[in-house]
Amino acid sequence: MGQPAIPISLTRLDRRDLEDRIRNTPARSVADRLRMILYRADGVGHRAIAHRLQVGRNQVTKVLQRYQAGGLEAVLQSAPHAGARPKLTPDQQPALKVELTTHIYATAFQVIAWIDAQWQVVYELSAVQKLLKRLGFTQTQLVVFLAQLRAHHPGEGQIYLLLDNVAYNHAGLVTEAAHHHQIHLDYLPPYSPNLNPIERLWKFVRKAFFKDKYRATFAEFCSQLTAFFTNLDQYREDLNSLITLKFEWVPANWRISASN
Repeated sequence: MGQPAIPISLTRLDRRDLEDRIRNTPARSVADRLRMILYRADGVGHRAIAHRLQVGRNQVTKVLQRYQAGGLEAVLQSAPHAGARPKLTPDQQPALKVELTTHIYATAFQVIAWIDAQWQVVYELSAVQKLLKRLGFTQTQLVVFLAQLRAHHPGEGQIYLLLDNVAYNHAGLVTEAAHHHQIHLDYLPPYSPNLNPIERLWKFVRKAFFKDKYRATFAEFCSQLTAFFTNLDQYREDLNSLITLKFEWVPANWRISASN
């Protein structure tokens, strides 16, 4: 059984102060520690808080314990780093790297399960993500998408997929998955986000959904964002003019001047 949930109660004034601090805190990691307190005061369990903020459950427990012991000031201070010993031995880490380069894992949870079965070492999601990054792998949904893409287009023919140059598109697991499914990855030129239609969509989302709007809770944010994408058709006219293959070319005389 896990540790019992830490009880947190806030007065109306405390809650208002906490919400103001969250809005005015530029550092995401610090703001998330404050959100843990707010969520727990709302009755959200440690596991659910960890899932909402994509952190380890132990991290949530430690932050709440610090709040109990020293209040907000203790939470706002950076936690001391003790330099914990890696869970995997120097021999196990290269073995894991070989496993990841010779087999396809669609999610980090599958990697966690393999490590547990192989060496009886238990990792939390955030810890294994850091381990994968340290070993040169980045676990993304793109790996799952590549398998779905091949399943949707079965056969032995090569599939060509155009991607932007974000770092995780070059990750080891992505390129291995592409090779496994006979998918050729081709990348857009650097500094050309307008060539990628999804970038234009995100630009519209930031303007229409995010800008100058506040949601009191993460659950409210998720619900409204889901509703926004569910009803995206209402913005069809705006999107048709924004997401287009008609690009503005740099005039020839400008290109000549730039080359000189």
